[in-house]
Amino acid sequence: MADQAIQGSQQYTWAQWTGDPSSDWSYASGLPAQVVASLNIGLSGMPYSGSDIGGFEWYVDPVPDLELWARWTAVGSVSGLMHEQGGGKGLGAKSNIFEFPNGTSIWRKFVKLRTQLFPYIYTQAHIAHETGLPIMRHHLLTFWNDSLAIQQCYQYMFGDSFLAAPVVNQGATKWEVYLPTYGDGLGPLWLDVGSTFQYDSADGRYRIGFSDYYTGGQTVTVESPIDNVPLFVMAGSIIPVLDPRVLTLNNATNSSVTTWWDLKDLRNAWIFADKDFSADGWTWDGLAYSLQRSLDGSVEFTVKGAPTNSTHILQIAGPWSAYGVPGDVTSEGSDLPLQTSWEDVLASGGPGYYYDQAQMVLWIKLTETDSASVTLNSV
Repeated sequence: MADQAIQGSQQYTWAQWTGDPSSDWSYASGLPAQVVASLNIGLSGMPYSGSDIGGFEWYVDPVPDLELWARWTAVGSVSGLMHEQGGGKGLGAKSNIFEFPNGTSIWRKFVKLRTQLFPYIYTQAHIAHETGLPIMRHHLLTFWNDSLAIQQCYQYMFGDSFLAAPVVNQGATKWEVYLPTYGDGLGPLWLDVGSTFQYDSADGRYRIGFSDYYTGGQTVTVESPIDNVPLFVMAGSIIPVLDPRVLTLNNATNSSVTTWWDLKDLRNAWIFADKDFSADGWTWDGLAYSLQRSLDGSVEFTVKGAPTNSTHILQIAGPWSAYGVPGDVTSEGSDLPLQTSWEDVLASGGPGYYYDQAQMVLWIKLTETDSASVTLNSV
């Protein structure tokens, strides 16, 4: 891992960080410049990159305030690498995000997002290893026919499915996001994830939601408070995620710390159905997810490659109102019990389901089975 490079360095280093950035909002060396630098690093053949969250130098400007720390943390959560920089050099002592009111909760919120996305990010890392495609992808790599997309300097594809557009301007509470297109009516359709997330601070869980589809080739404006990162997803994507109780991907000597190994048989997935109620996804360790609307009108979910003792917790966001609200849910011919809330779905010892009308998301829990069928009732 290096912070400096010349032509040809990509054959020697697996990752690059953007050097010693200024702890400010400048487009020359501050927060915005780090996004540009990471995208350039990716185009240069280095798939993993990131920047010092909080910056490294503050000789000219004051030490970073909470807004700068929060926006930089947001960038880190959707970067190839995420690391906080508590040191550096400048005039006076450097601030720290944990010193500010709400600073710790903001940091925790973005770290919880990053950790829950680990199966998705690690799958993208395998793609990077096999193809050289970076985690942070300039639109040139995906939407080369969209001239407006190629002009975007501060937004990018975060892996195959997500469009990340972190806020890099001081004082901004709204943010414009350009939604790219393949052209000629080929899509994709986009869903606004960042605006429809529900974050439960008690356990750090992110619950997805559904609002509407957006066609590519247009610019939209989204609300963006400092504890939020503008994030869109391609409709038709299935995103593998971790249980929010996971605190580390490593082993832990303290029994109170929940590790990935403790919950490795608990598989979570965010499912963002397209207009036809189709979606698919996969993981680095061999799981293949599929959602399809069958000829009889039901919605069928399957997962292949999972160990027989796996438990799957699904959040399915889609155009339920267009086809009908979820009715009965069956698995291998047996009816799943209807629970009274999504919390009860999680707490129950066995399978079950619940439709969250407010979020327009169907929750399904499957135990020791790899399929489910959802009957739709007319609206």
